[in-house]
Amino acid sequence: MSRKSALNSVQKQAKEQLRASEQRFATIFENSPVSIAITRLRDNHLLEVNRAWLDLWGIEKQEAVHKTTNELGLWINPDDRTQVMDALNKQGQVENFEVKLRSRTRGERVVLISAGKTVVNGEACAILQTMDITERRTLEKSLHESNLRFEQIITHVPEAFWMFDHREQKMIYVSPAYETIYGRSIAGFYENPQQHVEVIHPDDRHIILIALAKQALGEPTEAEYRIVRVDGSVRWIYDRSSPIFDANKQLMRTTGIATDITERKQDEEKLRLSQVRYRSLVEAQKDLVSRSDPSGKLTFVNDAYCQLMKLPREDLLGRTYQEFVHPDDLSSLHTIENIAFLDTHRKYVESRLLTPSGVRWFGWDSTAILDENGVLIELQGVGRDITERKQAEEALRHSEQKYRDLINGMNDTVWVVDEHLQIIDVNAAATVTLGYTRNELLNMRISDIDIVISEKEMLAMTVNAPLNRFQVFETQHQTKDGRIIPIEVNAGMVFYMGKP
Repeated sequence: MSRKSALNSVQKQAKEQLRASEQRFATIFENSPVSIAITRLRDNHLLEVNRAWLDLWGIEKQEAVHKTTNELGLWINPDDRTQVMDALNKQGQVENFEVKLRSRTRGERVVLISAGKTVVNGEACAILQTMDITERRTLEKSLHESNLRFEQIITHVPEAFWMFDHREQKMIYVSPAYETIYGRSIAGFYENPQQHVEVIHPDDRHIILIALAKQALGEPTEAEYRIVRVDGSVRWIYDRSSPIFDANKQLMRTTGIATDITERKQDEEKLRLSQVRYRSLVEAQKDLVSRSDPSGKLTFVNDAYCQLMKLPREDLLGRTYQEFVHPDDLSSLHTIENIAFLDTHRKYVESRLLTPSGVRWFGWDSTAILDENGVLIELQGVGRDITERKQAEEALRHSEQKYRDLINGMNDTVWVVDEHLQIIDVNAAATVTLGYTRNELLNMRISDIDIVISEKEMLAMTVNAPLNRFQVFETQHQTKDGRIIPIEVNAGMVFYMGKP
C-alpha cells in the first residue's frame, strides 16, 4: 500500500470516528430532558434547539430557528435577558440564573438558566440550558406556608402541645403555651426534663407515672392531675396523648396536648363552652447522562456521573448501572425491551442511587436508541437529582399530618369560614358538638348555626377582623337536633389556602 493510500485510509477512519462522535452527542442533545438552545451572539438568533426546549415553550422548531427569544415572546421582563447576556459576556458563563419566562402552552414558568460560550461553524455562540423549577418552587412555597400555618395555630392555641421521641428518649418539642399553663420557662424544661414530673402535686404523681408507662408501650392515654406553680398556686391539667408508629409499626413518638382545666373543675358548666381557632394555609442539580448495552453494561457516562460516583470514567464503563441502584428500586427500572414498545421509545422513572455521599433520588428519562435499521442497540438514561424535591414532599407530608393531628386532637370545635361566611373546614369536635356530618357542615354557612349574631354583623366582623389577632365574644349555636349551646368564640383573620 502506498503512503498516499495509507494516509487516505487514516483520514477516512478519522472522519468516520468524528461522524460517529458527532452523531452520539447530537442524539444526547436531542433527547436530553433539559431544555437546551444554541444562539448566535452577533444577532441572538437561535441556531438549534432540542426537543425538551420545544416542549417547554410550546413552539415548533421551524418557527424557533433563526429567530430571537425576544421575537418569540419568551421573556416576561426583557431586562432579565440583558442581565443574563451581560453576565455571560463579562464572566464567560452563567450558572443557575433564576428568572420567570412565558411558555405558550404552560404559561408563566420559573426556570434556572445556565449558559456558556462556544463556537459553531466559526461563529461565536452561546449554549443555554434551561431547567424548569416551577413545581419545586410551588412545593417549597406550600411547605413554607404549611409550617407557617402550623406555627400560627400553635402560637394562639391555649393548650400546651408536646412531642416525646422514644428512640432518643427525650422531649423534642413543647409549645409556647407551656409557659402560660405551668408558669415555668420552656428553656428550664429542656434543661431539666424531670421538671415535668416534679411540678405535679405529690398526691397525683402516681397518675402521671402510670400514664408514662402506658406511653412507653405505645398506648394512648388520658389523665387529669394537679400541678403546683412557682407562685404556689394549684392548677388542674387534662393531659391526653397518642402514639405515632413508623412504617414497621415500631413506636416512634408520642404526641400530647395538656390543657388547663382549672375553671372546668371549679364549674362543670364550662365543659359546654367551646373555643374556635382559625388556621391559615398561606400556601439545580446537573443531570447525569449514561448509555448501556442490552445487558445493562455502561458504555458511556458523562462527567457529572463520574463526579457523583467519585470514580474515573474507565472504572465505570463495563459495569452495570443496576449496581448503583437501591435494591428496593430495581424492579421499577426500564429496559430496552419495555421502552422500545412505546410509541416515543421513552419513559420516565424515579429511583434511588447508592453514591459515596449517600442515597440520592433521581428522576430518569430513558430512551431506547435504535440503529439505522430500527434495531435496538442501547438504552440512554438522563437522570436529574430530585432528592430535595423528595425531601420537601416528605417534610410537607409530616407537617400536614402534624397540623391535622393537632387540630383533630382538640376537644374544642375549630371552624374556617370564608369572607361570605361559608364554612370551608371543620375539625372532628365540631361534628360531634353540633350533630352534623362534616359534609353537611361544609355545605352550610356559619349564619345557619349562629342564632344570636346577624349575618350583617358577621360580615362586618369578617371584613374588619385584624390579621393574626383574635377577638373573644359570646354567642349561641343551634345543634342539628335543635339544642341551643352557649359558645365562647375566639375569632380572627388567618391565612387559608394562600388567602386571608
